[in-house]
Amino acid sequence: MSLDDVVVAAEAPTVSPARVRANQRNAQLSTGPKTPRGKARSRENGLKHGLSGAGIVMPPEMREEVDRLIARYTEQFQPATNRERDLIEERALGLMRTRVAWNTETFFGLNWSDRAQCPNMWDADRRADAEDLGARLAKRPGVVVARLEGTLHGARWLRERWLYLDETVDQNGTWDESQRLLAARLLGVPEEFLERDPMKMSTWTAAEMKETSRNQIERLETIETDELIDDDESRRQMGVAGMGHYDSPAFLRLSRYYYQAHRQFERADQELERIRKRREQGKGPSKPAYDPVVDDDAEPTTPKEQLAEAKDRAKWKPRPAPESAPPLRIMAPYAPPTPGPVVEVPKSPKPVAAPVPPASATPKTNPEPTRDVARAREAAEKRAKRRSERKSRKRNRA
Repeated sequence: MSLDDVVVAAEAPTVSPARVRANQRNAQLSTGPKTPRGKARSRENGLKHGLSGAGIVMPPEMREEVDRLIARYTEQFQPATNRERDLIEERALGLMRTRVAWNTETFFGLNWSDRAQCPNMWDADRRADAEDLGARLAKRPGVVVARLEGTLHGARWLRERWLYLDETVDQNGTWDESQRLLAARLLGVPEEFLERDPMKMSTWTAAEMKETSRNQIERLETIETDELIDDDESRRQMGVAGMGHYDSPAFLRLSRYYYQAHRQFERADQELERIRKRREQGKGPSKPAYDPVVDDDAEPTTPKEQLAEAKDRAKWKPRPAPESAPPLRIMAPYAPPTPGPVVEVPKSPKPVAAPVPPASATPKTNPEPTRDVARAREAAEKRAKRRSERKSRKRNRA
């Protein structure tokens, strides 16, 4: 037995056998729901909106809409396989979630406009946004500070922290460790540099702390007065008009749910249309290449087994040979030609040039030039004339 084992054995608390048996009996009393009804009820504990997930747990009104759509699509497409029935469920689920997300987005925009019409509600919402953003100051100080300084209520949030640090210096004469960390984060120092104390705040005097806090307070007050008040009012007017909420986290999350449901609906709809067209052409129900289920009446396998079977199907298979293969052509072996007698080819005589007739005494008259040739000649004469004039001017200047 090593020394570490002895230390662990000495530090471990002793538990009596009776206590162990009692703990085991108590553990058997909290094993969770056992009946199907209890398990279904426990699944609803994590239900929030029903716009994500596999669609097993949904609010009652959404479940009724999905069942109604499934009944309508079943009558329309007449599914013959389990794959087609699954596609109908996916199509119904995607369409229902698309409609709910669209209606929720519309209500979100109207609610945003109503709250923007009331200045008090607008200020309360923007303060809440600044508080949510400031809660992430410890993780990403630089990004959070930059975003807070870009809004009116964010700048006020920063100014309140600097006022707290300024009053702390007046009361205590210095900052403790947590207050120095807060000041460094408010200045945008990255989290990985805080332990090294790059600004040497531990050696600052009360005057230096006071000067830093006052400078930051004055800077934020200047930004708030000169720029951010007008910017916040313009944003509120955009909110009254039903705009400006597209970059809010809640709306972005809602848009993501909408596009996910829309893609689910589009995929199922395209696959069902492809199957319907093949059925109309008399080719019967067809399965996509990625569907590993062969027997429609069999229970579906696990996703891991489905992926393995799909990979096996995707492997290359050699093309079978045709029933009537063409006969093979057997070529004779190559034999070099036998050399024959050398035959001399007579050389052809050199061609004799024809005599050139003497030039006549009377010169030949050129035909009348065309219009283009005349224009070209005229342009060439003008260029030559200008060139000679330039040369004469240079000589005169020299």
